[in-house]
Amino acid sequence: MSALRQAAWYALATLAGRGIGFLMLPVVTGHLAPADYGTLELLAALADAGGILLGFGLADTLFRFAAGEDAAGRDRIAGRVLGQALALAAVAVLLLGVAVPWSAPLLPAPLRPEQVGIVGISLIAGACLQVPLAWLRLTDRAATYVGFVVARGVLQALLVAVALSLGLGVTGMLAATALVDTTLAGALVLMQARRTGLAIGLHRPMLAYGGPLVLSGLAGFVLGSLDRWFLVGSVPVDAIGRYGLAVKLAMLVPLAMQPFELWWYPRRLAVLAGPDGERRHARVAAIGVAWALAAAALTGLAGPVLIRLLTPEPYHAATVWLPWLALAAALHVTGSLVNVRAYARRTGAVPSLVNGTAAAVTLAGYVGLIPAHGVGGAVAATIAGLCTRLVLFLVVDRLAVRTAALRTV
Repeated sequence: MSALRQAAWYALATLAGRGIGFLMLPVVTGHLAPADYGTLELLAALADAGGILLGFGLADTLFRFAAGEDAAGRDRIAGRVLGQALALAAVAVLLLGVAVPWSAPLLPAPLRPEQVGIVGISLIAGACLQVPLAWLRLTDRAATYVGFVVARGVLQALLVAVALSLGLGVTGMLAATALVDTTLAGALVLMQARRTGLAIGLHRPMLAYGGPLVLSGLAGFVLGSLDRWFLVGSVPVDAIGRYGLAVKLAMLVPLAMQPFELWWYPRRLAVLAGPDGERRHARVAAIGVAWALAAAALTGLAGPVLIRLLTPEPYHAATVWLPWLALAAALHVTGSLVNVRAYARRTGAVPSLVNGTAAAVTLAGYVGLIPAHGVGGAVAATIAGLCTRLVLFLVVDRLAVRTAALRTV
């Protein structure tokens, strides 16, 4: 019953955090032309890459080192991880101040340096948010987690709506998000620091675990967002906007999975290492896979209807790609459900190698397919990479099981 209550809280957080974003689709697409939406997609891809670098795998590091610790041990480790997050944020502020003035010649035509600067502020605040939110999940403080997520979603929606109504466009949307993230990051960091303390310094075991996860995260960026930048030279910006809308609707699959993931991921390592861990983990992972496949099927059927109901006619061509993107989302979720043994090691090298190989397959697909096939080439390359990732994680899982069995003989 405790697990069900926690999952219910996380379901509410999901509905508030991402659900509000879907409800905002008519507002955003009603005020932005597909070309403006394409600009937003390019900035979102840039934000994905920056968020991975700034996050430095710290949430996964917290879960890895705090699993199995008592309350005092969890707080001590959480204080160290928070200190590393703040140190990275301080370095990022300095780099942002240097990089933005020099970024104009390097940016594709739709983007402006001030937009990149605002995105950078949001990224730094998001990196500071990441660890306290992970700490709340780890300590089963789901109600508090929900409170912050709901506040973030509601405030962001309100400010974005105001910015669009005032005609501020993409830049106004970015500024609204940066304001909300900065405010909540300060509140969350103070709340955690009062409980866990704050330890500024380099902790080598954590760096050894989190550092390779950055490479793994960048591989995930290749699988998820880098295609927008390859598409810039091959298709019009408005086509990127329609593709981005289809991607957003395909996110209904991870949206449906998120309550389960928010509850399961912080504790799956401890479950696997505990009594009857093999059977218990396999049972929960199987439930997750079935859930993901059902969500993908429903999204592929209902998503095109939603696009036609919620958006203006210039966006309706996005329906072509939605079923395939829902399949890609299900493949991504399934790969994440079977990768526990890759993350149960002392370092993050194995998941980095798996994700890096999948990213290489995807990148080769982008180079070979996008110039000739545009968005269709991007979708095909992404599915090929995600299939590679799933197969490799299954291979790692089976090898780990066989190795453990040999050791017991």
